Amino acid sequence: MSHCTINLILRELMCLDKVRLHLPAGHEVKDLQDRPWILGEFIDAGNCGEIYSVWLGYSKGLVEPYNTIRAKTNVEYAIKFPLKSNRSFNHECGMYTFLAPTDRIEEWMTKRKLKFLGVPRYVALGKNNKFGIEFIVLERLGKDLHRLWEENGKRFSAKTVVNIAIQILDVLEYLHEDGLHVHNDIKPLNILVDPKCCDQVYLIDFGIAFWYIEGSDRAHKSNKPNPK
Repeated sequence: MSHCTINLILRELMCLDKVRLHLPAGHEVKDLQDRPWILGEFIDAGNCGEIYSVWLGYSKGLVEPYNTIRAKTNVEYAIKFPLKSNRSFNHECGMYTFLAPTDRIEEWMTKRKLKFLGVPRYVALGKNNKFGIEFIVLERLGKDLHRLWEENGKRFSAKTVVNIAIQILDVLEYLHEDGLHVHNDIKPLNILVDPKCCDQVYLIDFGIAFWYIEGSDRAHKSNKPNPK
C-alpha cells in the first residue's frame, strides 16, 4: 500500500466522528514524567485534534493560582489532544519526539551557524495505556501564514516571501539530513509565525511525514507516482 500507508488511511478517514472534547479551562492532565499540566483557553481545532493553551504546574500545586493566570495571552506552551485514537496523531508524536527535542535542534543550529530554526520544540507526552498517545505538549506559536495573508489583503512583499522561503528551506534541510524525513504536507496552514518575533516562521504538522531512506543498505525509496 505505502505512500505513507496512503497518507495514514487518509488521516483515519478524516477522523470520521470528529467528536469535540470541550475540555474546560483548569482541567489537569499528567505527562509521562508525572508532571501536571493545567489547561488554559481553547486555541484551535483541526480534522483530528484540538489545541489548548497550557501551563506547567507543580506536583503540590500550580506555579500560580489558576484564577490569576487564566487571562494571560502569552502562554509559553500549547497542548494537542487527538479527537480519537488514531495512527496519524501517534505518528506525528513519534516524529516530534525524534526531530524536535531542544538539544537536538540547538546542536544542528550550532553546526550550521544558524540563529533560528523553525521546528516547534517538543516538551512532553502524556500516554493512556489503552488508547496510545493521549496528548503532546509543544511550544506555543502564533497565527498561520494563510490567515496572515488574508489579513494583509492577500499580499506579501517580495522581501517577506524570500525570508519565509529561506527559513522553510532550513527546516527541510534539517528534516532531510541523513536521508531522514519528507514532510509531505507543506502549505500555508502548516506554517506558523513566532508570536515573539513576526519575522520567524515554523513548519508544523508531521502527521504524514515519512522516511525516504530505508533498509540496512540505506537505499532511497522508489519513486512512485501518487495513485491519486
